[in-house]
Amino acid sequence: MFNLKPPFRMMIANSFRDEQPRNAQSLLDELRDEYGSERQFTKSHVENHLMSLKAVGILRDFDAEITESGQLVPRYIITPYGKGKIQESC
Repeated sequence: MFNLKPPFRMMIANSFRDEQPRNAQSLLDELRDEYGSERQFTKSHVENHLMSLKAVGILRDFDAEITESGQLVPRYIITPYGKGKIQESC
């Protein structure tokens, strides 16, 4: 009847279960098929979700690169705490 999807922030966190580092753009590419038509599906929203997940200890900084235009692009990875929280929620 209803085609309910998991909350966007939860899907972002869940994407890290494979313990591979990701940045906002890679998450946009990964989640486009499922969430691409939603208003919240923007790089800015994904970056905010990543910072929130980092603030509560689910993700941590992995590394960062500087683009040719001088923009810092951080990559994140899941923490052991975050992995436990994701497993609890599934």
